[in-house]
Amino acid sequence: PWRGEDAELGTTIKRTSGKLILTLPPYFEIAPENLSALFEPIDECDMVVINRLDQPIGGVRQRFLKSAFRRFFGHAVSDVFSRVRLSRREVLEEVGGFGVRQHFIPIIAADRGYRVEEVEIDSQANPANPEASEKAGNAFVFRPFGRASAFLDAITLVVVLKFLRRPLRFFGAIGMPVFLIGLVATLALVIARLFFDMPLADRPALIFSVLMIVLGIQIVAIGLVGEIIIFANSRHMKQY
Repeated sequence: PWRGEDAELGTTIKRTSGKLILTLPPYFEIAPENLSALFEPIDECDMVVINRLDQPIGGVRQRFLKSAFRRFFGHAVSDVFSRVRLSRREVLEEVGGFGVRQHFIPIIAADRGYRVEEVEIDSQANPANPEASEKAGNAFVFRPFGRASAFLDAITLVVVLKFLRRPLRFFGAIGMPVFLIGLVATLALVIARLFFDMPLADRPALIFSVLMIVLGIQIVAIGLVGEIIIFANSRHMKQY
């Protein structure tokens, strides 16, 4: 289907029957001779990903994303943008249903309790096949809008993994500060009117502070409704 790699992965899972699934991008990430290294540790784990060495272009952003993912999710892989991975079928059946970008799949798998291992591979030097080695590791393309959409996908993934079954914590973290700011501002205006004879008839700040209180209550109420929905459907809901 012409709907991106995420839809392709879902179609792949439906049309294959093997216990192990090897995913490859439509360009050279590593030399083909190095693919055999992924099959060695698969007996002791659920997913094997590669860590391409000698990446002068993507090294800085790789380290930044790795530290960011580890901070937000508690899990990260060294080569975030790699599409080469070997997975057990049951892992992709559960993780692939999230419909997120490919480089989030190992993070979701680790969050779900699956064991993810890394294999270090020299992506540019392979004397067995110089032509393939020359192509491997040179797939960097600068897509500014792609990076922006990836950032939005990362925010979505944080919400899905951490707050899907606890929506009140997400909406409460937003609604309570708004409610408290409005409450403090309203109390300050009321005290100024009662004890310092400050007129409020021409003060739009009172309307703003009251609206902040109402907005905070509404946001928290959305979280409460979400909690009710999750509680009522938790037995039938496998994942997002």
